Amino acid sequence: MRALLALAIVLAPGIAAAQPAWAKLSAPEVLAKVDATYASAKGVSASFTQTVVNTTFGTTTVSTGTVYVARPDKMRWDYTTKKQSLDKSFIFDGTTLWVVEPANRQVLKHTVVSGTMPAAISFLTGGGGLTKEFTAKAPSAPNQHVPGAVVIELSPKQPTAQYTRLLLVIDPTAWTVARSIVTDANGASNTFEFAGVNLKAKHNASIFQFNPQRVPTYKVVTVAPPAASPTTSKKLPAPAPAKSPAPAPKN
Repeated sequence: MRALLALAIVLAPGIAAAQPAWAKLSAPEVLAKVDATYASAKGVSASFTQTVVNTTFGTTTVSTGTVYVARPDKMRWDYTTKKQSLDKSFIFDGTTLWVVEPANRQVLKHTVVSGTMPAAISFLTGGGGLTKEFTAKAPSAPNQHVPGAVVIELSPKQPTAQYTRLLLVIDPTAWTVARSIVTDANGASNTFEFAGVNLKAKHNASIFQFNPQRVPTYKVVTVAPPAASPTTSKKLPAPAPAKSPAPAPKN
């Protein structure tokens, strides 16, 4: 028995040392690694599931699709129906955001000043944006631990009415984001879960371009950007849940 106790005492430091290196990193260090990972990726693609919880109306909406990213600021979100047909697309060419809604035969045109990304997806473009805009810390709620993952809580350095907190669930084997959760002051949340993340994706430049002349029967609505203020900027609207099935427009 004494021999077993002695062996346990000897092995105890070794067991502690077996803790993965990433577990010892501070939240700011983790955030820097995530930023560096996406900054070094020229192209990114992933499938996603978006869950929007509206506490005001008591509704939960779940949508799925595929996202494509080309640094520094091009992005495309294709939402699909349960039958895997295209439902809605968000196409951002770095200056203009086109929201194509086949079900409504409508296209929304947003002019985006400076090409900034909404909090829920800003990490996808890398380039140090997260470390500049957010303060990172360990999550404040104890139930936010995810086995085998790193969870950090981000707070905006400049107050904003759009959200109060951003949680990132990170895969430490690749330093990619598996889940992002944005929560506003009312408790409403917008969650993206990512799977099959490809950091070496090669995209044809045409997928980030949209010409409304190719869908002449669609109504084009130009959306004026919101007025800028000290606490808000003219940001790219976050992708929203798709509505109903429709055939894909020809880009």
